[in-house]
Amino acid sequence: MNARGVASRRGPLRVGGLCFAVAAIALVPELAVAADASGATIRATIGSDGKVASAKIFNADGSSSGFTGDLPLTIGISHTTSGSSTTYTYHVVNTDSKTQTVHYDDTAGNPQHTSVTLQLPLVATLGVDLPSTMKDVTAAGGTVSTATDGSRHVQWTMVLFTPLGAATQDVSFTATGSGTPVADMRAIIVDPSSTAGLSTASQDATAAYQQEDFWAGYANGASGGLGQIADGISQLHDGIVQGADGAQQLADGSAQAHTGSQALTNGLKKIHGGLAQVADPKTGLPTALGGIDLMIGGVGSASNGQSLVGGLGCVKTVLTAVLQGTLPAPDGNGTVGKVNPCFLDKKLNPTGATPPLTKTTGLNALVLGALVTDAPGAPSALTRLSAGLSSSDPKSPGIAQGLQQLKAGLAAAVDGINKLTAGSGKAYHGSKKLTNGLGQIADGQAQVAAGLPAAVDGTAQLLAGVNQANDSAVKPLATQLQQASQNNHKQLAVLQAAAAMASSAPGGTGASYVFSQRTSDVALAASEQKVSSGGGSHTGRNVGIGLGGAALLLVGLGGGFVAGRGRSRRTTMVG
Repeated sequence: MNARGVASRRGPLRVGGLCFAVAAIALVPELAVAADASGATIRATIGSDGKVASAKIFNADGSSSGFTGDLPLTIGISHTTSGSSTTYTYHVVNTDSKTQTVHYDDTAGNPQHTSVTLQLPLVATLGVDLPSTMKDVTAAGGTVSTATDGSRHVQWTMVLFTPLGAATQDVSFTATGSGTPVADMRAIIVDPSSTAGLSTASQDATAAYQQEDFWAGYANGASGGLGQIADGISQLHDGIVQGADGAQQLADGSAQAHTGSQALTNGLKKIHGGLAQVADPKTGLPTALGGIDLMIGGVGSASNGQSLVGGLGCVKTVLTAVLQGTLPAPDGNGTVGKVNPCFLDKKLNPTGATPPLTKTTGLNALVLGALVTDAPGAPSALTRLSAGLSSSDPKSPGIAQGLQQLKAGLAAAVDGINKLTAGSGKAYHGSKKLTNGLGQIADGQAQVAAGLPAAVDGTAQLLAGVNQANDSAVKPLATQLQQASQNNHKQLAVLQAAAAMASSAPGGTGASYVFSQRTSDVALAASEQKVSSGGGSHTGRNVGIGLGGAALLLVGLGGGFVAGRGRSRRTTMVG
């Protein structure tokens, strides 16, 4: 125990000792008269074994009569001899007890019920006179005094009811020599809640549960706070666990993204190189524009006999002349000799004159007619072929118009490829930077993923520590304080219930009881005091000392409870 604990223990003990000293100074026989004034005194004559031989009641008005009721106390006397020493033992029992259910409310206002054994609230003083022939007297728990004539007096004080004392108590003394000790025991009924000295127990119990409730409130608040902290740490722990899983997934994903970005950068590099080749004006797509111009010129138009379209027109003209013939009028179509470029041949027909032809008939006529004859809604094959090569109808463009559109589209494609080439170059350089950045991110995420497990372990340890502090210290402390508070409430209820038994005690409220081995009747303690002044008997002194001892007991008991409670509270708070 530390210095504070030692000081805390010694202080209350000094208080208790001071209370006993004050009580000893106040030890006067006149207390007997004051005590007897409040009720009847029942005097029982006991034998050498402590059994009651006869009993008489002395009322407060001075009247007296025989008493045949049940006394609330018994005393058993026995002795044993060992060598030259004899030990006398006195077995005192409070027999007035009952089992009762006590009802009370705790601090929170909750009704509580408990079954307890109650005893009549008795405080007793047992005094034994020893003749001068008995020597070497020792009495554990008792006080030994010596008179001028060498006789000795041994005295014990007892609280004979719970929870302040015990219903059954044994005391003894050991002495050498010969002689017969004479015992006198005086017991009084007290109110534990109002009797000086004993009332301190009730007051202390009240102060104790108030203090315990105060600290229990703090303990419960601390327990609730620790519970909230534990919940927060638990959520943090779960979040870090999820974060650790997510961080690992993110690290894996960022590593995959880095790998993919590397592949993308390499792909963009190849795309950029390919686009650059396509956009090359000497070897790429721009060279296709000249070829399309040649194709457009080759398709040509009807006015250009050297073109494909013009050639198909001459084919149709020649085949028509073959089909229909070219006889002069009136027998033919009147075209013979007329100049027609379609019949121009520098060697065979340099003038281009239409030659005379006979009209074709039969199967040849059918074939040629299908090739060259146009009818409404049914153009000839050559007409359709010519229209497919070149058409003035925007809804049905020919190959020549398609080539024109292709040329325009190709020119736009060349322009687009040039832009795409430039863009792919920028994309390649940007992807290269992105790849480098993703590499750094991947490294950072890997470090985070590697570090989070330690954070998971740390929060788990912190959570375990908070829960352990709450479960092992704060919650048990709160429970102990609440239980202590309830015990004090219970003690107050038990003391009140015990006090209520006084009204049904033998002799009524305020009664006192004397058990004596002396055979002479004693009317009141006051008359005993007169006997004691004659010098031949210790009875008056014993009764006076008995009452004085009761006062001593009450005051000392109060100091003892103050000391015990103070030490108990400081042990709870400091220890």
